Amino acid sequence: LLLVAAAPRGAVGQTTLYSEDFEAYSVGTTDPGDGSWAIDVSDTDIAASEDYFEVREDNSDLVFEAQDLDGDAIWKTQPIDLSAVSSSENSFSIFFEEVGDMEDDDFIDVEYSTDGGDSFTLIEDWDGASTGNTLNGNFDSETVTQDNLSGTLVVRVTMDNNSGTETFRMDDVEVTSSTTDPIVQFTSKSE
Repeated sequence: LLLVAAAPRGAVGQTTLYSEDFEAYSVGTTDPGDGSWAIDVSDTDIAASEDYFEVREDNSDLVFEAQDLDGDAIWKTQPIDLSAVSSSENSFSIFFEEVGDMEDDDFIDVEYSTDGGDSFTLIEDWDGASTGNTLNGNFDSETVTQDNLSGTLVVRVTMDNNSGTETFRMDDVEVTSSTTDPIVQFTSKSE
């Protein structure tokens, strides 16, 4: 006896290709040690103890935070090869939150590259502010997403704020692959 079970056409399967929730690091981490992400703070003025771009704790959850940068600070993923994934849809998502009273010149830009980091595409006006930035000023919290990706993906996040009372938080960076192909499972049973 041979039993065949198939999921309905259009059933979605999901595979996580990259995931970063910052829980594996200690407070103050600026380098993961394994190359999974990197930062560049060369265009900032991180000078005082309340200025930082690093892993921090927020209500017992570890997140990546930016405070009082006074210039562009960059966080980016390692290159993620999407070419080997036979999928109808590859996407990424990142959760952001702002705390404090942001001004119009406080921003987060999310960019992505599908050629390994040679060129980047900016996700503009996610918050609807029409500033040319992804997120700008007081936006509370947002999850920024982008789909229909292929090639070798690099996600780059640029943040800038300018006060010790202004904080950007980033968490739950995920790159996933979904498929709508039927899932077929074979089970054999003999009597």
